[in-house]
Amino acid sequence: MTLFGRRPADWPRIHPTVRLDYTVRRTVYPLFGALYWSHVHVNRGMTPWLWTYLIGYALVYPHVAYWLATRTRNSKQAELWNLAFDSFVIGTWTPILYFAFWPSVVGLYGVHSGNLSVGGFSIALRNMLVMILGVIVGGLVFGFHFRPESSLLTTVLAMTSIFLYISVYALHSHLQSKRVVHAVKQISEQKTQIEEKQALLQERSDALQRSKVTAEEAMRAAEEANRAKSRFLANMSHELRTPLNAIIGYSEMLKEESADLGVAQLEPDLEKIRSAGQHLLGLINEVLDLSKIEAGKMDLFVERFDIGALLHEVASTVQATAAARGNTLQVKADPGLGIMRADLTKVRQILLNLLSNASKFTDHGPIMLAVQRVPGPYPEADWIVFAVKDSGIGMTPEQVARLFQPFVQADASTTRRYGGTGLGLTITRRFSEMMGGSIAVASEPGKGTTFTVKLPAEVMEAHPSATGTFAVITMAEDASRPAGAGTGG
Repeated sequence: MTLFGRRPADWPRIHPTVRLDYTVRRTVYPLFGALYWSHVHVNRGMTPWLWTYLIGYALVYPHVAYWLATRTRNSKQAELWNLAFDSFVIGTWTPILYFAFWPSVVGLYGVHSGNLSVGGFSIALRNMLVMILGVIVGGLVFGFHFRPESSLLTTVLAMTSIFLYISVYALHSHLQSKRVVHAVKQISEQKTQIEEKQALLQERSDALQRSKVTAEEAMRAAEEANRAKSRFLANMSHELRTPLNAIIGYSEMLKEESADLGVAQLEPDLEKIRSAGQHLLGLINEVLDLSKIEAGKMDLFVERFDIGALLHEVASTVQATAAARGNTLQVKADPGLGIMRADLTKVRQILLNLLSNASKFTDHGPIMLAVQRVPGPYPEADWIVFAVKDSGIGMTPEQVARLFQPFVQADASTTRRYGGTGLGLTITRRFSEMMGGSIAVASEPGKGTTFTVKLPAEVMEAHPSATGTFAVITMAEDASRPAGAGTGG
């Protein structure tokens, strides 16, 4: 219980009977006081003590009882104690009134009906005994004298009190019933709304499920069409490459014969034919490599090779491309890189793709290839980390996000200015993932780009790439061979 301050928020709500009894008390008890006064001042005379007792009960007690009930956690139990106090006080007034019929009936009727309505028969019986105790205490103090007759004023006030008591009680009960009916109606309406929303939600859920099924079917059809396309291109690799190799070969032969025949003016045109053929063959090779990866026909030929020899070969190959744009290539390799067991051809292609890409987007600047061996998650499982850093145009975060998508470069202007299919980095990423590695990129516009490829020093199995494509692994004989003796991928 708390006697001061507000009712705590975590307490239960005030019981409805507390407000009902408060309304009855503050409305009817003043009339009860007038009724008792009308009889006592004629037959006994009002003393100061009786005045205090009468005013305290008729005018002050209703508010005190309500205040006490609202400051108690169990407000209904507090109200039952208030009714017990009512019963005791009414009992004490009965001897004071000389057991007059109408005043006694009014008090008994009022408190007994309140006990029945709030606490039921058991509480009414208990408080009846409390009332008898009040009669005994009042009789011992004021004596047991019987004068059942009442004056006309007392009788009228008694009838008025009974009428007012019944009216207030009935009206308040009616208002509570209306509130209950209104609450039930609101609950019914809310239930209907919930059912309607549930039906709508179920309808939308069914529509979403149908859309999901349709989308999955469309995705499967698209994937199958993509696989069919990839299988077709993979199977057509010989038919596409053979004519181009013939064009390149015959242009080289004609170039040599033109020099022998003294027709030097034809050499520039023949060189253009050969160069265009080589460029077209490189583009077709990239498309075919991607198609073979997506079709699941890309093999991993795992063999042992010396990393230092590989770096020397790659640097020699890229040196001319870098120099054509005024760039300088630096190779920084940690001592003791040793042997790597992986697909030599694909590792070489990864490095060539990254270094060619760096040369293409850098103009008269440094390009660095840094290589180091770092410890892996368990013994004899080191990582080989290749980092290609350029000082070229760099990229924004939005451009980096699109970087590894097939046929997509940084933006449209990049394609127009620098050319290319946009497949080199896509193939590089998928080759790295197939060997159980990864590729990361860090870039800033105007300050260059760094690509970091992390590959296991010992490739033991083929891994699916992040796009779901995969490769078939083939193990070579466990013998070292020069880096330049790679096989076709």
